[in-house]
Amino acid sequence: MIVIVLSIIGVIIGLVSIVGNPYSILSIILDAIVLWYMWRPHVIAYFGVSPSIESNSAIDILKERYARGEITKEEYDKMKEDLI
Repeated sequence: MIVIVLSIIGVIIGLVSIVGNPYSILSIILDAIVLWYMWRPHVIAYFGVSPSIESNSAIDILKERYARGEITKEEYDKMKEDLI
């Protein structure tokens, strides 16, 4: 009797290892969903590690405004002094 039970358990364990455990498949699917969600742009931007979102410093923005002629030299110098 014990031999039969152990044989059945061996077959079940063997089939699970060949076919795959349903819980491990569910775990892989859940991991894929979590990874997909974590790579979404709004999540990446929240944590501040997005290479696609360019952040300019205040000095860079000031230089761009001066280069476009939006502000005068005097305004540029005053604003730059305020920032530094």
